[in-house]
Amino acid sequence: MSEDRRTGGAERRRLGTTGLEVTALTMNEMATFGATVELQARGLQIPRDFSVRSIVTSPGVGAMSDPPLTTMHTPGAELGRLGGEVAPRPPPRGARSTRSIPSC
Repeated sequence: MSEDRRTGGAERRRLGTTGLEVTALTMNEMATFGATVELQARGLQIPRDFSVRSIVTSPGVGAMSDPPLTTMHTPGAELGRLGGEVAPRPPPRGARSTRSIPSC
């Protein structure tokens, strides 16, 4: 996956050309920083011209941005731990698994 696709650069550039008042909602730390850099590179000021809200696993991300951003924190470490607890275990040697995990 390209850096631009992972950080949403193309979509941010497209949104910046619509002439509409837009709020960006980012879903990870990389996209949050990428959005602020791209918007500022286009001469837009946050929050005067564009609003950025972020859902992140690292609570300090909002304070590290310039300007500081409002963030919503997801408990990434806790979710990972819980996922590991409920993840299917491999079948015993020679046995066939009947469980499947749907993809996103």
